[in-house]
Amino acid sequence: MSVLDQKIRIGILATPVVLTAVLVSISLAAINFLGKDSLREKGGSLAVVTAETVKAGVQYGVFDDAEKLLEQLIANDGDVSASAIVVQDGKSMAGEKVKKFAKGYENADLAGAIKALLAAPPAKKGEPVFLGEGEPQFIAARIDLTAN
Repeated sequence: MSVLDQKIRIGILATPVVLTAVLVSISLAAINFLGKDSLREKGGSLAVVTAETVKAGVQYGVFDDAEKLLEQLIANDGDVSASAIVVQDGKSMAGEKVKKFAKGYENADLAGAIKALLAAPPAKKGEPVFLGEGEPQFIAARIDLTAN
C-alpha cells in the first residue's frame, strides 16, 4: 500500500468525523441561543402576570399577601432567583417593600437593577422592562395603581 493510498483512506475516514463535530457544535450553539431567548420570553410574561397578581396587595398596603405570592413564585419556578416589589413615585424610589430570594441568591444585589429601573422610561401596562445584559438579567413590570 502506498503512502498516497494511506492518506486517501485517512482523509475518507476523517471527513465524517470532522463534519459531525462541526454540525454538533453548530447545533449546541443554536440550542443555547434559543434557550436564552425562551427564558427572556418566559421572564417577561412572569413579570407581567406577577405584577397583576400582587397589584391588590400593593394598592391597599397589604404586603403580607404580596410577600406570600412572591415566595410561591420563587418556590415553584426554578428559573426565578429573586423577586421584589419596589414602589416608585415619579423618578424617585419611595421604597422597597418586599424582597424574596431563591436559595443561594440571598446576597444578590438588586440596587443596580432598581437604579436602572428608575432611569428607564416608564413602561406601558402589560409590557416588561428588561434591565441589564448578561447574567443575571432583571425584568420588571409596571403596576398601574390608578386604575382598578
